[in-house]
Amino acid sequence: MLSFMERVKGADHQLNETDYKIVNYIEAHKENVSKESIQKLAEHLYMVPNTIIRFSRKLGYDGFAELKNQLKIEIRNHLQGKESILSFMQKSYDINQEGKLYQIAQALHQANNVICYGIGDSAPLCEMLVTRFKKSGANIHFYPHRHEVLAEIKTHIKPEDVIFLISSSGESEAILEVAKSAKNSGIKIISLTNYSENTLVNLAHMNLYGFSNPQKLGVYNMDLKAPLLFVIELLWEHYLKVSF
Repeated sequence: MLSFMERVKGADHQLNETDYKIVNYIEAHKENVSKESIQKLAEHLYMVPNTIIRFSRKLGYDGFAELKNQLKIEIRNHLQGKESILSFMQKSYDINQEGKLYQIAQALHQANNVICYGIGDSAPLCEMLVTRFKKSGANIHFYPHRHEVLAEIKTHIKPEDVIFLISSSGESEAILEVAKSAKNSGIKIISLTNYSENTLVNLAHMNLYGFSNPQKLGVYNMDLKAPLLFVIELLWEHYLKVSF
């Protein structure tokens, strides 16, 4: 089950200033909101109940009643410890909403050129993404070396093109250097990271998320990659729908 704030993160592409006013209030008064009526919440926020109902549906709830019930469950059953891989996959599915997947698939379909870049354990994910999308005729390429990507941004990539960056942490220096260069050149950036507040998410124009607990084996990052691969497959499925 996605938490309230995880749902907010997943729906960030369609939330407006009024919606974030509701978010901030609920996050600050979660327990009270889980007990009070929609009319009472509307009074606190100086808005009409229909605004709160529309907000609830943007987050994927059937309405405010389900939002309240899920808040109660979230408060009562605050999860501790590690979650199962099945739970991570379900959360990855839930947070990458249909509308967002279609929006990103459309951006990739309309781009003249797409460059995918990732390093370390993320490089095979880039190769998988490129292999999938090339089969549909997409002009997409994976460059394994940072200097190649930076050279492409300076010489060939145009604002109508797309840079797709994959990084579990969203904090890799090489990835962030590419993201900043692309942003300075006005190139659209799509990111795929683990669900977190990270620098790459703030630089990108559109974001996709996988779920995984941070895991270390000595100095090595051992985060699960299956959720990120799953998101790539979801995006591929939506890309086929907008392409054919």
